[in-house]
Amino acid sequence: MELLPEFKLNYKNIIESQPIDGNVLEKYSGTIPYVLGELWKQDGWAGYMNGFIWTINPDDYLEFVLRWIDVPKGTPVIPIMRTAFGDLLVWWEGWVKVIDVRHQELSPLHEDLRKLFENFFTAKTYALEEMRSKYFPKAHKKLGELKSDECYGFTPILALGGSEKTDNLKVVKFKEHLEILTQAFE
Repeated sequence: MELLPEFKLNYKNIIESQPIDGNVLEKYSGTIPYVLGELWKQDGWAGYMNGFIWTINPDDYLEFVLRWIDVPKGTPVIPIMRTAFGDLLVWWEGWVKVIDVRHQELSPLHEDLRKLFENFFTAKTYALEEMRSKYFPKAHKKLGELKSDECYGFTPILALGGSEKTDNLKVVKFKEHLEILTQAFE
């Protein structure tokens, strides 16, 4: 039986799938929802929805998350995905929450990860609107498909007075862009 049949049917073209280290699965087993662990096992770290959503290694992005949100000591927060615009999705307090790094906001997205994939992400237009990513279709058409280490970034960044227009988007290195946005936030 397919784990996420509707999602996999809609997004069967996985981008840049990279195998996951078994130690990461073991480390997060029991703290992440079952469906996410199974997705990691099946697809590794990969891009979906033409590169709009990417699964990520939590260990590579936890430092950034802890700079964005005040997490009480001993409370697990796990970066699980990112968007084509550099926003981070985290599993925290039984919810998927999105750190909108462009607008410097933290918002709850969904409490059921299976439904997030099966309903929310398969209703692509709704997902793009809800996640403030209405620019994705135009950016994807104009700038092309992203690689796993890239994202679309407004230049100059919005926090420094940049304008939120498709013409101001460029393909940038994801981690470097996230660092710049994080420094602007701090």
